[in-house]
Amino acid sequence: MTVPLYLGSEEWDGPLSLLDMMQETDPRVLSCLDDYHVKLIAPAQMSDEEIMRFKTSLREVLLFIKYSKDKEKLQEILASNEARFQEVERRAVDVITAVTNSGLKYSEKEVKVDVCQAIGVGCDLETVKQWPDL
Repeated sequence: MTVPLYLGSEEWDGPLSLLDMMQETDPRVLSCLDDYHVKLIAPAQMSDEEIMRFKTSLREVLLFIKYSKDKEKLQEILASNEARFQEVERRAVDVITAVTNSGLKYSEKEVKVDVCQAIGVGCDLETVKQWPDL
């Protein structure tokens, strides 16, 4: 089984099967082809409950990416999962920074990163207006 990981914050708009990729419409030709479905991991199309099933730092990566364009919702997610986002593996934060272009500030020597500190503000609900644009 192939499970691609799409790290965009927008919904996936590409094909999810081999036949969806083909221009062929002749039923005789199509009947000779096996279809190959892709199980795609795309944060924008996943519920928070689905993302929370992940047991690795991929969970925090997907949540951050999903809400990276919605400052208030991202802040809400960080505040409600504060303990999880206080000690995120540096490599996961590297992915978050690269994918979302969020400019998180942290030391390359850190093994675990507090994402809220890397943003430069706290995760409590009162600080949402202080957040820089990500």
